[in-house]
Amino acid sequence: MPESIEFEERSGLNVLRGVSGKRGAVTNKRGLKPVFVVALLFLALPLLSAQKESAEQTAARYQKGCISGNPADCIHLAEAYSAGNGVIQDVDRANDLIQQAANLYQKACDGGDTTACLLVGDMWYKYAKAYDTATPFYRKACEGDNATGCYRVGYAYEYGLGAAQDNAQAAEFYQKACDGGNADACNELGAMYNLGLNAPVTKDQARALDLFRKACGLGNSTSCTTLGAIYENGDGVPADKAQAITYYRKGCTLGDSDGCDRLKKLGR
Repeated sequence: MPESIEFEERSGLNVLRGVSGKRGAVTNKRGLKPVFVVALLFLALPLLSAQKESAEQTAARYQKGCISGNPADCIHLAEAYSAGNGVIQDVDRANDLIQQAANLYQKACDGGDTTACLLVGDMWYKYAKAYDTATPFYRKACEGDNATGCYRVGYAYEYGLGAAQDNAQAAEFYQKACDGGNADACNELGAMYNLGLNAPVTKDQARALDLFRKACGLGNSTSCTTLGAIYENGDGVPADKAQAITYYRKGCTLGDSDGCDRLKKLGR
């Protein structure tokens, strides 16, 4: 087990993506170039100065919050130090702040706060890529009926990230998360049943459709686009262009670029 959480040696941070991958039958998603003339650059200098002052004030606010014991503010301040945003860049200081935040979240988790369990798990996953350390925190969150924690455990089992790969266990945790209202879990489980490639989970088109509909209703854009393709192609259901357009439009509205592209191809 890693002894501490640290930033990778880089100027910025990657936003957590690996634990929220969206997948469906159609897509498989796992995650300024302005040119200014010199005159425009000079015109922008006052604004840039104001932005710098704002960043410094924001960093000072995070500093105050962190000192008072707010772990979220410690994380924000760590990101500021990592990027040199409003403060002098200092990766060592950023690492110390991340560890401080993790300790605060772990203390809250030990006290029964399932959201804190989820967040400390996310920190181990995001900053240290320590999947084996993150998963027990996700499991503890799930045991406290935190749907996102259950989804994270299901993901760990499906992809072997922090747990031995096990499709049956993945399906079990996805189902619990989906029942708790986690849209990504409904989509992942729907994909498992739709494709039938994750033995012992076998192909079940009707169940997949129900799961995709629930995921779409909960705001998962990929599942909406998947439903559009199912209706457009008549995959296990009568082909229905109107339904396809409805689901593509919803997927597009929710931010799925594939849904937007497919909508355009249908002339909408």
